[in-house]
Amino acid sequence: MSNLSIHSLETERLILEPISIKFCTIEYVNWLNDKEVYQYLDTGGNYTFEGLSEYLTNYTENPVLFWAIIVKETNSHIGNIKIDPINQRNRIGEYGILMGDKNNWGKGYAKEASKAVIKYCFKTILRSSGIGSFIGILPAEGGTVASLIGYSEAKRWSKNPSKFGKGAIDGIAGAETANNAATGGAMV
Repeated sequence: MSNLSIHSLETERLILEPISIKFCTIEYVNWLNDKEVYQYLDTGGNYTFEGLSEYLTNYTENPVLFWAIIVKETNSHIGNIKIDPINQRNRIGEYGILMGDKNNWGKGYAKEASKAVIKYCFKTILRSSGIGSFIGILPAEGGTVASLIGYSEAKRWSKNPSKFGKGAIDGIAGAETANNAATGGAMV
């Protein structure tokens, strides 16, 4: 997935910006070393600035669905949210959220960020499933036609159609979902 194109997302109070090295700060390191913050993470503390820098560089070079959560009002980075790893074969992914800034706990930011990511991930999938199922029902049509239409519709509905053909996750999801749904439609 090295050419995956991740979009920024925006909600009423938040901006979800693709993670990058610019978010490598001492404050972030402190979150990762705060037992109350990391208690549900696999890492378990012991982070350094250099270790975090290496971690973020890896994600910048091998992008996944990984965003920094920024409060619009203060332009503050308060946590991260991601879908990773994604198993393309089984069509599953792990969801994770880190609300590092404890001053912003209990304000509904985690829920707001989660809803934005879920909407982003599933709107294309739901639309493309319907397209694929319909195309599958049609005689002499199949996965190839469904893929082309799923991709085209994902591009048409996208806020960033110029990113299609360059690894935009919406394009990949649109084509693959429609292709897979055509199989079920063909059984009708």
